[in-house]
Amino acid sequence: MHQEAREERTYPFGAYPNGWYVLANSTEIKVGDVKPFHYFGKDVVIYRGRNHKAHIVDAYCPHLGAHLGHGGTGIVGNNLRCPFHHWQFDESGKCVEVPYSEPQPKACLTHWPMVEKNGQILTYFSADGSAPPCDVPEVPELQGDKVKGWSPSHFSKFEYSAHVQEVVENIVDLGHFIPIHNVEEIPKVEELTFDGPRATLRYTTKNKVLGKIFNAALHLEYYGPSYTVVRVRSMTNVVLIASMVPTSKGKVRHRFHFRMKNMNPLINKIMLIIMAKQIEHDFLGDLPIWEHKIYREHPKLCKNEGGIMKMRKWFKQFYTDTSKTESKPVTNSKSIQLQEVR
Repeated sequence: MHQEAREERTYPFGAYPNGWYVLANSTEIKVGDVKPFHYFGKDVVIYRGRNHKAHIVDAYCPHLGAHLGHGGTGIVGNNLRCPFHHWQFDESGKCVEVPYSEPQPKACLTHWPMVEKNGQILTYFSADGSAPPCDVPEVPELQGDKVKGWSPSHFSKFEYSAHVQEVVENIVDLGHFIPIHNVEEIPKVEELTFDGPRATLRYTTKNKVLGKIFNAALHLEYYGPSYTVVRVRSMTNVVLIASMVPTSKGKVRHRFHFRMKNMNPLINKIMLIIMAKQIEHDFLGDLPIWEHKIYREHPKLCKNEGGIMKMRKWFKQFYTDTSKTESKPVTNSKSIQLQEVR
């Protein structure tokens, strides 16, 4: 069954939950860059002006519909210039220059809210235009050279067919960890708590790395449905941001940004590669399942699988009545302060 048809038939909720979503890594958008992306079934461009501030806007010029991310686009100071007629739009989206006429006062670009934290560019997406109920944190260990003793950042990106909610539920599906992730024992949940749009999960397990078994303790902090800060204590300490964003209905782009605590200068680079491969290997095990499973609204659960229904109940708050119809970003970004590049 085609993914979109499968999702339409089996998912009793909207395709795009309200939440914070990572659209790009900061290093992807350099000063003067204008790059096209496709998220939530919409075309957008992300650009960075000469003042180093990044912006996310709808992709098409309000004049005659040219795509602002293709065809020789450019940055003029901090303005975005359309490739078709060289109209310029300032950082608020207002048309401020037309080379052959007076600027059209009603010609404005729709700006998406944007914050830049932890080396990532995020937007808050809402089906009903509501403001975010929580912020995403600045993670100290991911602040580059500001914090000593940690490895360079490692980034991974995956694209697959799934719904965001299924991916979130997966982490509390304890029974799949042995057959899919080959852990040595079923994880023991020590905490699963919810506080409005935030959730906390802590569990312990045993994992095999390079043929040796290590105890592993994981602490996950959820900031809405799609932005998770994970701290792992095992053979070394790892701090990880796991984020996902729907590109279109039934399609997800998943990003990992992590650093590990330095161990021995002689093996740090090797260990970084090993840890990256381990994280990616564990994640890839789930993809064939997500891409072909259906959603059971009333699953037949076993004892100790109650965490799945608790996570579902928490997740419901991220849907609104308009989720199944027209979804849109929050366009009033005045309440969201732009952050400097980190």
